[in-house]
Amino acid sequence: MRELKEKKNLHLLTDISQESIKWLSPDENGKEHQLNSLKTIKELGLPKDYFINFWPQRGAQWDGIAIAEESETLYMIEAKSYCGEISKGNLLKNDANEQQKKNHNMKCDSLRNVMSFFKTDVDEKIWLYKYYQISNRIAFYLHTKKALPTDKIKNSKLLFINFCDDPDWKCENKHSSKEQFEKKYNKILNEMGLTYEQLEKNGIFIRFIDSNQIKK
Repeated sequence: MRELKEKKNLHLLTDISQESIKWLSPDENGKEHQLNSLKTIKELGLPKDYFINFWPQRGAQWDGIAIAEESETLYMIEAKSYCGEISKGNLLKNDANEQQKKNHNMKCDSLRNVMSFFKTDVDEKIWLYKYYQISNRIAFYLHTKKALPTDKIKNSKLLFINFCDDPDWKCENKHSSKEQFEKKYNKILNEMGLTYEQLEKNGIFIRFIDSNQIKK
């Protein structure tokens, strides 16, 4: 993502219009940020308490949060460079304290709301745990979208960007081709009870980029 940003190779992301881009994550130091941090909330023009009953204070670090300034469109980006990075999560520890249990329940409730939004009747464990890295990004996106327009942004898109054949990985088993990524996502969406059409109708896109193009 840093190379994509620094080399201004945004033409590879056909979903991002060719206009001035303000990057919130990664920042000028390459640091990734949370969508529900006070700084990001202010940048997006959201109410400061907008995420309080939606998600615990500590949220996920986003690979990309960017605003196309002319169209005032927010782009929320989750990036992967090999299939194995799409992992499980949101498991509650056996020795969790009361606050951790409360935080866990809050996240689960938000993910269940997304399942309800898409009218999917699959086993909720698939959303809550197995594909948590996917489901929580969708949840954040849809929750943010409900607040639009604000005085800072008018539209939004969620992009799942997959860097295919990443030459930076030295281990062969961490090189994922476009075909491997596509097979993985077909399996994920099938198990989550989703379709590409459903996602794109709601501004959510799964995209594949040849990593070697970024090096040019």
